[in-house]
Amino acid sequence: MARTRIFFTSDVHGSERTFLKFVNAGRFYKADIIMLGGDITGKMIIPIVESADGSYSAEFLGSDYDMRTTAELEELEKSIRYNGYYPYRTNPIDKEELDRNPSKVDELFSRLMVEGVERWVRIAEERLNGTGIKCFILFLFWRHLFFFLIVL
Repeated sequence: MARTRIFFTSDVHGSERTFLKFVNAGRFYKADIIMLGGDITGKMIIPIVESADGSYSAEFLGSDYDMRTTAELEELEKSIRYNGYYPYRTNPIDKEELDRNPSKVDELFSRLMVEGVERWVRIAEERLNGTGIKCFILFLFWRHLFFFLIVL
């Protein structure tokens, strides 16, 4: 009788670093199936505000960041995603609107959450292509909708 080896984890809370470890665990543990179940989405939005001179600024984990190059901006966005948050490039007017309107923040958070999961599905497809490892991701969409994603 053939055996099936399953690697299961949960509670990555939006951490792209942890998600990448999950995807790589299939090969490392010689799993036939990898499963990510629940609590996969990020914690909050981190606005990265563009200034008139084309530079960007953000506050993240108690530190202020001023970025003048694309490389600096992308490095901060990577750090934000790795730590389980959603980077959001914006301008001062949009940021003020978000500060005043919680329903717009909810809409934006939902959109960034879905985009984040779609990003992870693409990463899993790329990394698992040709390995024969099946990947299942359980995604509960913020209080209302339920999706079960299957990545081949």
